[in-house]
Amino acid sequence: MPGVQMDNDGKITINGKEVDQITINGKPFFDKNGKIALQNLPADIIKNIQFTTTKTKEEELSGKSSKSNNATINFNIDEKKNKGLISRLTLGYGSDKRYEGSGLISYFKNDTKISLLAASNNINSRDFRVMRFLTVWVAGEIPG
Repeated sequence: MPGVQMDNDGKITINGKEVDQITINGKPFFDKNGKIALQNLPADIIKNIQFTTTKTKEEELSGKSSKSNNATINFNIDEKKNKGLISRLTLGYGSDKRYEGSGLISYFKNDTKISLLAASNNINSRDFRVMRFLTVWVAGEIPG
């Protein structure tokens, strides 16, 4: 898309404004920055994409213009496809009985979101995707 760029670290900019919020149907999907949605939602369920300047809660409630230098991307999902399961399984086994595995299964339908995560290894490694999800969840950034 013209004006949209993503760097190697996954940072997105729109016409030079850094994207600090990604929403699905106007609401956070799981985490505020939307990386879980970007990594897991299939493209064919997206009806359209909206780009706006990020507003504070006060600006949203009062209707004032945004003074932010950041942007928000909103993905609107086709109503017929606003339900389903997302899953990811990663497994690895190597020499000396070393192993690594992680799994994610998420169910969503309209405003309901339920997820189950698991990870285990004996290589002294943290699974970034699972740890990122759990960090966001524990920090209370996930809406109810």
